[in-house]
Amino acid sequence: MTNKTNKVVTITLNPALDLTGSVNELNVGSVSLVQQSNLHAAGKGVNVAKVLSDLGADVTVTGFLGKDHPELFHQLFNDINVKNEFVEVKGA
Repeated sequence: MTNKTNKVVTITLNPALDLTGSVNELNVGSVSLVQQSNLHAAGKGVNVAKVLSDLGADVTVTGFLGKDHPELFHQLFNDINVKNEFVEVKGA
């Protein structure tokens, strides 16, 4: 029996840096203070690539990525073993 690997390419035209925050308690009508925040690479195709990589697919990501802040994306792609074929363009 052979081990077949699924190869997938995701295209992300608008990658994003998502900022998420955690609160201890969320009450309607009151202010909730963020206890911990996290900035992470995201975008539809990037998120799909994360899941497919976790499921064992051979994933390549591509699209357009701003040259101003590519570090979080490069780190993520290395961490999840995804091939990075993004085209870096001027801007954020």
